[in-house]
Amino acid sequence: MLEALHPTRHLLTRSLGDIPIGCPEYQQVDRVVQEIDGLAGILTGDAAYFYRGDQPIPDLDGA
Repeated sequence: MLEALHPTRHLLTRSLGDIPIGCPEYQQVDRVVQEIDGLAGILTGDAAYFYRGDQPIPDLDGA
């Protein structure tokens, strides 16, 4: 499950850079990222699962 969520989380965090901080859209995207991190914490015991340096960044271009 976490493997499937990784690309989604990555895209969401990248999109935060394009959304004005504090607007409703930013808050909702940020909340989804936090929820994914919370789920990672429940499943692995490590809420910082996606922050670990050994986690590869998904290939979003399909190359």
